[in-house]
Amino acid sequence: MNKVISIFIFWSLLILSGCSSIVEGDPSATFEENVLRPKISFSTLDSISVYVQYWKKGSQKIQKSTVSTGIKHDILLLNLTGEAEYEYRIHSIEGDRKSKVFQFKTEKIPEDIFIVNKEKIDTTAFNGYILIRKFIGNGADVILNNEGDVVWYYDYGREVRRQFTWTNHNTILSAIDTSHVVEIDRYGNQLLSLDLQKTENPLFSHHEILYDKEGALITLVTDSLLVNPNSKEEERYAYTDGIVKLSVEGVPLWTWNVAEHINLSERIKLLRKGVKGRISHSNSLTIDKDGNYLISFRDFAQVWKIDSKSGDVIWKLGEGGDLKMDSSAYFISQHSIYYDNDRLVIFDNGNPRIRDYSRILGFIIDEGSGVAKTEFVIDLPKEIASYRMGSGYQVGNDRFLVCTSTRSMTLSIVNTKGEILWKVGGSQNSFRAYFIKNPFVIN
Repeated sequence: MNKVISIFIFWSLLILSGCSSIVEGDPSATFEENVLRPKISFSTLDSISVYVQYWKKGSQKIQKSTVSTGIKHDILLLNLTGEAEYEYRIHSIEGDRKSKVFQFKTEKIPEDIFIVNKEKIDTTAFNGYILIRKFIGNGADVILNNEGDVVWYYDYGREVRRQFTWTNHNTILSAIDTSHVVEIDRYGNQLLSLDLQKTENPLFSHHEILYDKEGALITLVTDSLLVNPNSKEEERYAYTDGIVKLSVEGVPLWTWNVAEHINLSERIKLLRKGVKGRISHSNSLTIDKDGNYLISFRDFAQVWKIDSKSGDVIWKLGEGGDLKMDSSAYFISQHSIYYDNDRLVIFDNGNPRIRDYSRILGFIIDEGSGVAKTEFVIDLPKEIASYRMGSGYQVGNDRFLVCTSTRSMTLSIVNTKGEILWKVGGSQNSFRAYFIKNPFVIN
């Protein structure tokens, strides 16, 4: 019996020794200005390709890092929660050798990044993640999971602008002020830094910035127009909206100005009636399935389709527009427009004096007949009404992610009946919220 036990112990120690043989000493887990992004540093006995396998202590959900090749390795881990214990081991690609299990612990997420108030959590309500932007005070981009936990953030260390978007290559494209465009990846690397004031024609970006299929930047810009609203008054400038397409180097490729497509004399009259010096106020821009642009004008209560080559207005949707539509689907002070499965989806804010609740509208546009067919109208509960900002994005066949803002932000998952299935509150507003299926997928 003693001989059997000795042999068992011998082989057990040999196996354990083999498990840790790929790592020289113990790795270290360090956090550099981000409590959710540890860097695992270690050396291997020879030059090999390795990755880190990690999981929350007690959890069956195992994640993998990117692959590192060489002798010295620094690997960043993603998709963690604050104040949690994690375990990890190092795996080789060749031969599937692995180390013993190591541990680290994350700290509490700084309160100036974001504070989540979980009001109703049902993890079956949606499968994926939510991206928001805290733009007032200390600006930060934040990703939450379906448990309502913050699992990623990027701290800008300064106030930033509203416009941001998640790109097709898992980065965040945004403006940190009216002229500075940046792109960061999941690991906190800055991939693009472009000052629009130093381009050929200085620009001021607002409300939207995104990439098109060719990799060019498309953004809403503020332009100015010299007007004289009253012959007894001095001439002055009024603000107007435009669309600009430019290269990532800042070279303008195409421009469009709403002033060339409206009755200026009528709009200029309104400057004396409290329009605050703006000819128009656009707040959302998206690219149609055919490559043309859709622009939302909050003050017109209309969405326009713009030919991306000629600049011509193809159609106008909304009250007073040229597309035929059901008047019950007229929208008020709308935000966030996008195309999904050949369907135009609009977040219809509403107005406390006209309609004191918000809606999500879906339209099928038949350009041949000039008809906008209402596919659905989702009336949202008054408790999540938002008369400014806001968004509604589809997250499943019958689920929508709604971001609404009054004094603070509310994120909700609703069904097509407008029933709230999942809900969290936030410490500050976000202009909108994006649904991301899996921002942490390793390519």
